Amino acid sequence: MAFEYTPYEISLITENYGIKSKEQLKQNITLAYYTEYFARHKKLPKIDRILKDIDKPQKQAESKGDIILKAMAKEKGIYLK
Repeated sequence: MAFEYTPYEISLITENYGIKSKEQLKQNITLAYYTEYFARHKKLPKIDRILKDIDKPQKQAESKGDIILKAMAKEKGIYLK
């Protein structure tokens, strides 16, 4: 299956994987930070205040690599979100 991609496409895939891994690490560190923050708080803020922005649609710009990977997957018959 690796021979179906060009070296450039493989470099895009690995670059995207590295970016995704770093973002996941940042999320995990942020989660640990806020968990400890709330654990040390004597009086917690209201949950509505904390969660108010979650339901708002977030603007996410797709990177050039993501667009290329989605096009490649679509070409192979795999549909990504």
